[in-house]
Amino acid sequence: MYSPMDRLLWQQAGAAIDMLENTGQTDLFFYI
Repeated sequence: MYSPMDRLLWQQAGAAIDMLENTGQTDLFFYI
C-alpha cells in the first residue's frame, strides 16, 4: 500500500523522468 505522500512523490518523479526523456537526458539517471 502506498500512502498519499508516496503516490505524490512517484507522480513528481514520473513527471521529472518524462521531462528528461523529452530532452534526451535520461543518461543522467545512470550516474546518480
